[in-house]
Amino acid sequence: MPTTQKVEINAPNFQRAVFGIRGSSNLVINNFSQKAKQQIKEQQEKGPTAKKDKKREAKDFQSDFEAAKHVSTDGWCGIPAPAFRDAMISACRLGWVSFSWLWFGSEV
Repeated sequence: MPTTQKVEINAPNFQRAVFGIRGSSNLVINNFSQKAKQQIKEQQEKGPTAKKDKKREAKDFQSDFEAAKHVSTDGWCGIPAPAFRDAMISACRLGWVSFSWLWFGSEV
């Protein structure tokens, strides 16, 4: 007969922090707009015949910029969460903190 073991899992201790971000270079946002995603999909569906005798439309840089922004439902511009993850991983590569500490949340 198998033995049973009682396991108790505590609720996570979620906390919130608010802080300002000041960059040392220009902000680059690489979010594809719905229009760009649709164009890529159509081009890939057509295969090798996609570029034959195709006329290029003039590019509207302002609308591309507006469509690429990450905007909240409240209307403020946000920074994608993976940007923070990537920044923390880059900091670990500099040798300040081991990546395992960052990943597992261990004490230093």
